[in-house]
Amino acid sequence: MSSEFSDRDAPTAAPAALALDAAIAATGLHVETRERPKLERVIARKLAPGAERVDDATFRAALCTVRRKPWGSRLMDLTRRAGQVWVTRADTEAAARTVETPEPDDATLLAALTPVLHEKLRAQGDTPPTAVENIRSDLFDGTGRMLSPGELHTLALAVADAFALPDPAAFAAGLDAAESSRKDRDARIEDTARARRREEVQRLREWEKSLVPFSDVPGLLRCSQREALRWIAENRLPVARRVPQAGGQERWEFDPTELMALRQNLPDWRREGPESDKRAPLAPDLGNRRVGNAVIAQVAALDRYAAHFRTARAQPAHHAGYGADQ
Repeated sequence: MSSEFSDRDAPTAAPAALALDAAIAATGLHVETRERPKLERVIARKLAPGAERVDDATFRAALCTVRRKPWGSRLMDLTRRAGQVWVTRADTEAAARTVETPEPDDATLLAALTPVLHEKLRAQGDTPPTAVENIRSDLFDGTGRMLSPGELHTLALAVADAFALPDPAAFAAGLDAAESSRKDRDARIEDTARARRREEVQRLREWEKSLVPFSDVPGLLRCSQREALRWIAENRLPVARRVPQAGGQERWEFDPTELMALRQNLPDWRREGPESDKRAPLAPDLGNRRVGNAVIAQVAALDRYAAHFRTARAQPAHHAGYGADQ
C-alpha cells in the first residue's frame, strides 16, 4: 500500500471496490486495471460510513486525482515534440492539476498548459525580448542547453503570445534575424581569435628556433666565457629558456637579439667587475654590424639542441672560478 494512504483506509477497501464498480457501471468511464488500487484508496477516503456508492462528481474527481501525474508526463512529451524545451515538469504538473475531465484529449491538456506558460513567461521580464533572453539564460545555466534556431523561434512565438503582441510572427522574425547576426559576429570573432592564436604559436616557434646555446654567447658579446657566466649569475644576461635535461643538467638558451642590445653595457659591467675579469682575454671582434648580423644568422641556423650546458651548480670548475672572484 502506498505511503500516502494510512492504515485506517484498509477496513473500507471492500466497500470502496463495490462503490468503484457501481460508479464505472453508472458513468461508462473506462478504468485501467493498474488504476484500480489507487482509485479504490481515493474513493475509500471519500466514502461515507456505511455507504457503498459515491456520486458521479465524486467518482470523476477521484479519477482525475489518480490520472493527473500521467497527464503531466503526457504534456511533457507533447511540449518536447513541439520544440518547447523550456517547459518544465513543474509547469505540466501545475497545468494537470487544473484539468477536471477524466478523459481529456491532447488539445484539452495543452489548453490547460497555456495560462500556466503565459504567467511563467510574463514573469521572466518586463519586455518580450528580456523574457526570451532570461529563459535562454536559465535553460543554459540549468542544463547547459543552447536553443536551436527552431526552438528559439518557437519560444519567441510563445513569448509574443504571452505578452499579447499584435504581430507574434514579426517579433519572432526579428529575433531570428538578430540571432543570425549574433552568430555571424561570434563566428568572425572566433575566426579572428583562432588566427591570432596561430600567429602567436608561429611567432613563438620562430622565436624558439632563433635561440642560441651558451657556447655562442661569448662570440655574440665579444667577451670571455668567464665574463658571460658572471653576468648570468648577476642577472645581467637573461636566460631565455632553461630546458631540463637528464642527470640534473639544464640546457640554457639565449635570445641573440636581447644579447646584442646589451653589448653597449659591457664596458660598464667590466669596470664594475673584479680585476681577474678585467684582464680576461676577449673573444675575437666580429667586425662591423653587417658582419655581426650575418654571424648571428649563421649561428641561429645551427642545431640549437646539440649543445648542452651544465649549470654552475653542476660544474665544480665554474664554481671554483666564481668563488675566487668573490
